Amino acid sequence: METNTFSKMCTKLFLRLIFLDVACFVLCAFGIAANNGNMIRILLQICCIVVTISFVYPVCHKQGDADAPFIATGHRKNSKFKGLIGGIIACSPYLISSIILIISRFFGVFGSFMNYYKMVNSFFFPYLYSLMPTDYSISELSSTSFILCLLVQLFIPIVCMFAYILGKRRFLFREILFYKKKEIADRV
Repeated sequence: METNTFSKMCTKLFLRLIFLDVACFVLCAFGIAANNGNMIRILLQICCIVVTISFVYPVCHKQGDADAPFIATGHRKNSKFKGLIGGIIACSPYLISSIILIISRFFGVFGSFMNYYKMVNSFFFPYLYSLMPTDYSISELSSTSFILCLLVQLFIPIVCMFAYILGKRRFLFREILFYKKKEIADRV
């Protein structure tokens, strides 16, 4: 009996993203409440990106590594976009929030949704906080800022896609780092 590993990957990603969303929201809320300077926002955003990658990358990399022998023997089809599709499925609540933001921008409904959008997408809260000031309404945002706020939704699915591809090729960053350190130690 073969289990559906793709659905397990999507479920793990979804649960990790929900947990991470709450953790990033708490981190950003305390960080911005302590000091609302630009440097704090930049540091918080870098921290949120690093934590997001470290939570998402292992799940997709492990799935790609597990699929590699099945693809090599022809038992599964080779899909370059399996990680991307899994990332999109796991990010579906966040993508739905983007659709609601688009509706609120073009149809003038849900006027205060911009503030909820920042809270829902707390992985990028400092970035969105800079692009969407709270004293603006969604219709007052420039088109460039609005598009940049929507493009942020592609980050997690793209990370998932590259992690799956690297897992399928059995590429590990830690082997490269440890191998170089060992090589340096052998020279001394």
